[in-house]
Amino acid sequence: MEYRKTYKLFVLWIIGFLLIVFAIALQDWNNDLLARTIYLCGALGVVGLSLMIYRTGYVYWINGISYEEALEAGEERRKQYAWNYVSIFSKFALVYLLYAMSACFFHWSIWIDTPIFLIGIIISAVWTSKYKL
Repeated sequence: MEYRKTYKLFVLWIIGFLLIVFAIALQDWNNDLLARTIYLCGALGVVGLSLMIYRTGYVYWINGISYEEALEAGEERRKQYAWNYVSIFSKFALVYLLYAMSACFFHWSIWIDTPIFLIGIIISAVWTSKYKL
């Protein structure tokens, strides 16, 4: 497969992600379940995007990587770099899923969810910065 610069799949992912979140937001669920589902969708969406980057090798979609750098790195290095993102964001999504299930079961306040989600996703994103292409 020829490595080329394209953002078509990325744009399709954004549109699909927004449609899924919008469809979830329209559900007639209680606010706690709705918010937790949307946050989980966000966590899984980042995992899905990371997997798409891994499968395609389009690591230049990640901030700080140019197409030229990605091309020069070669397929194996691009795959390893993208896999690091998949691994980190998958762990975060799993941790958030376990938290959300516990929060629903124990009826924890929804006010805890936003900081937990935001801090978790920020820590995950910062953690990926240690990897270099």
